[in-house]
Amino acid sequence: GQSYRPDMGSKDPVLLDHVAELGYFQVYHASGRYYNLKLKKKIDNKIITDKMKMLQDLESGYQKVMAFKAPTWALKACFRANELNREFADFLLNSPVPSELNSEERQQYKTLIQQKAQAYVDKADQSIPTSLCYAGPQMGNMRSEAVWVF
Repeated sequence: GQSYRPDMGSKDPVLLDHVAELGYFQVYHASGRYYNLKLKKKIDNKIITDKMKMLQDLESGYQKVMAFKAPTWALKACFRANELNREFADFLLNSPVPSELNSEERQQYKTLIQQKAQAYVDKADQSIPTSLCYAGPQMGNMRSEAVWVF
């Protein structure tokens, strides 16, 4: 038999698939608080800051899953990263408008929020091609499964 070498696992697709699966579920289960964090009737900078930090951490976790290049888990992680960014866009669009603003300022505020939200939608849309690149040549076998894996 062969003696163990640390780099052996990096070439084993079955092992990489299992590690990617573990990583995916670790990030997925950590995302509940992110989705539940909402603004109430007024702007709360701590909630916004906390949610932005959670978004970065969750995205980073999913990017690590994609880096294993295990097709099923790369696609799932990509889907979830897309979903996280779209949820943040909705979070911004549904945030309360500060009551102390006059009519003109309210309109400017809404326009600014729409632009910021659109940036997250654009980021979400960009995560799709990234995942397809990470998944690599095995993507051909994934097309039928990709419809229902999520």
